[in-house]
Amino acid sequence: KLKPPSLPPFLPPLVFPGLLCIGSMALAALLPLPGAFPLPSGTVASPLVKPSLRSASLRARGVARERAACFSEASSGPSTFATAAVAAAAAFATAVSSSMSERRKKRRVICQAEIVDVDVLPAIGAVEAVLAKLRQDGSPLRNKTMEYVKEPKRSLLQQAVADALPQLGGRSVAEALVQELRVSGKCQTTDKAEVGAAVLCLMMGGMDEAHNLVTPHSQASPTTFGGPAKHGSTMKREASYCHIIVHRNEGSNPGEMGSGFKNSKYWISSTFPAGEIHPIWPALKQAAQELAEASSGFAHREARGALKSMGTWNPLKFNSLCEQAVECEDEEMLAWCSAVQSRELALLFEHIVGKVPAKR
Repeated sequence: KLKPPSLPPFLPPLVFPGLLCIGSMALAALLPLPGAFPLPSGTVASPLVKPSLRSASLRARGVARERAACFSEASSGPSTFATAAVAAAAAFATAVSSSMSERRKKRRVICQAEIVDVDVLPAIGAVEAVLAKLRQDGSPLRNKTMEYVKEPKRSLLQQAVADALPQLGGRSVAEALVQELRVSGKCQTTDKAEVGAAVLCLMMGGMDEAHNLVTPHSQASPTTFGGPAKHGSTMKREASYCHIIVHRNEGSNPGEMGSGFKNSKYWISSTFPAGEIHPIWPALKQAAQELAEASSGFAHREARGALKSMGTWNPLKFNSLCEQAVECEDEEMLAWCSAVQSRELALLFEHIVGKVPAKR
C-alpha cells in the first residue's frame, strides 16, 4: 500500500500560529480602536485633518512584520514560512483597508481630545475670506429694510456667497462661520463664536443673519427669528454692540421700534450708560480722525468738527452723522461713515476673538 506523503516535522507547529497571526491582523484592520495604533513621533492629531485609511494600512503592515519577526525568532524551523505569513498578512490588511475606504462614506476622525464628524467640518478659510473682502470693499452704510425672519429671502449675504465664499456651496453661511470659529480655536466658547459670526455676517451685508445670532444673547424674551433667549450669556455686551450696528444699517426704514436709527439709539443707551466706554473706542476714534483728514469737502469739515466736540468716542453722535448722511444723500459723508463703520466692525471682531486692537 502507498503511504500518503508526510509533512515536514517543523510545519505542523507553525500552521496554527500563522493562521492566528493573519486572523489577528484582519481583526486589527477591521476594528481600529483609539490608541491601538499610536501615531508616529512628530505626528500631530488635528480635528481639521481628514486622515486616510492608508496610514492604518501602513501601521497594520508594521504590526504584522513585528509579530512575524517575534514568531520567527521563537520557532526553531526556517524563516521562510514566517516571511510568507508576513506577506499574506500585509496583503490581507491592504485589501481590507481599501474595502473600508470605499464602504465608509461617513467616517469619524478619532482625535486625542474629541471626536469630530468629518463630513460636517466647515470650509476652512471662510473667516479669512470675509475679512479679506472687508479690507477690499469695506462695509457700506446700507439703509436697507430687514425681514425679521429665521431664513431671510432677500439677504445680501447669500448674494455675496457666490463671489467671496464659493467653497461653502449651498450651506448656511452663518452656521458655517460659527462652526469654523469654534473648531479652529479662534473662539473658545459657543457664545463667542455666535457673536463673532454675527459680526462677520454684518460685514457682508447679512443684517438679518447677524440679528438672528445676537438677539438671543442681548434680549431677554424669545423671538420667532432668533429663538429662545440665552440668559447668562457671556457675550451680552458685544451682542448688544452688534445690535447697534445692525439697526444703524437698517437706517430710516421701519423696524421693530420705529426706524432703524431710532432702534439703534435705544441699544446705545441701554448698552453704554453714561460714562461707560468700550475697549475698542480709542482705536476707533483714531481711525475716524485719520479718515476725516483724508476726506474732502463737507465730509471733511463735518467729521472733523464732530470728532473734536465728542471728546472720547460717542456712538450717539456717530449715529447722528450717519442719519444725516442718509437723509441728505451726501456721497462724501456716506463714504466716510462707511469707512469708519468698516473699521469698527474689524475692531469689534478682533476684540471678540481676543486680539488687542492697537492704535495706529
